[in-house]
Amino acid sequence: MPWRQYLQWTWIPLAALAAAALLAFTPLQARLSTWLSDLVLTLAPPPARLQSVLVLDLDEPSIQQLRGSLGSWPYTRDAYVPLVNYLRRAGAEVVAFNMLFSDARSGDDEFAALLGPQSRVVLGVAGLRAGLETSSDAPVARAASSLTIEGLAGAPAFRWPALAWPSETLRAAAQGAGALGVMSAPLDTDDRLRRLPVLHSEDNIVLPAFPVAALLASDPGSHLRYDPSRRHYAVGAHEWAVDARGSFRVPVPDHRGVDVVRYARVHRAATGAVTDPELEQRVRGRAVFVGSSAFSGYSVATTRGMVSGTELQALAYAHLKAGTVLRPAGPRCV
Repeated sequence: MPWRQYLQWTWIPLAALAAAALLAFTPLQARLSTWLSDLVLTLAPPPARLQSVLVLDLDEPSIQQLRGSLGSWPYTRDAYVPLVNYLRRAGAEVVAFNMLFSDARSGDDEFAALLGPQSRVVLGVAGLRAGLETSSDAPVARAASSLTIEGLAGAPAFRWPALAWPSETLRAAAQGAGALGVMSAPLDTDDRLRRLPVLHSEDNIVLPAFPVAALLASDPGSHLRYDPSRRHYAVGAHEWAVDARGSFRVPVPDHRGVDVVRYARVHRAATGAVTDPELEQRVRGRAVFVGSSAFSGYSVATTRGMVSGTELQALAYAHLKAGTVLRPAGPRCV
């Protein structure tokens, strides 16, 4: 290869090495390292379709279409029973509700009957920031010891002032390491989400992040393991690296590859109103994440703009399962 052509192909990696060397000796290392990491992810090629996940989006049109059969949002909890049963029959690997079922509602008992250590159903828990008051629809409660993750002494966890839990009936039924997952995550100081902690805590209670809980639930009986010498977590054969805070980073541009289906379509199939073989094919063998894009609180600011929180959870799960999450390049953005 002629030397001019060789230089043409090698100047980019050489420049990257030079930039890294400069960053190591500058007081702006943390900020510039974060910027460089953002840039690399922004320039990543468009992703292929993520085959391991499917998002069911309770969008505004779905809410309007289902008003006649389900009433106004939020729905009674028994409304989710045919959905879960349908997804199970269709072969879903796990069903993860990226929603906070906090207040007690009609149908809790029926919904709770679907939960348990072997259910492959995950419910969401929310982290409450300092200064936020607890309201009746976001109860703060102490979890039973059976909800904690054992054997992770010394593993880093993001500490919340308080956690908001599902209703008492649902919480009592949600047993097992993957039955509950924390949907919330801390933002960097520029109010963007770049990394997800693997573990979250409140007082002496430790819970996995929502996508980690889904990974545990997809393989009942599996355990979350941590190797402090390598800063590695593992669930079964799935292993990934974290930073000193116990966080990992998801390539957010991949959210364009998440397969999304409108909730109303799935509800019609689940209740027997229609037969939808193509939908069953899309569900089979996938982790199904159920959430809503109808409310602004379910979206999050990232370096790629606003992204549906449910798509982000599904994306994190897909990368955890594939072992392709990233260890954050440096300290949190300052």
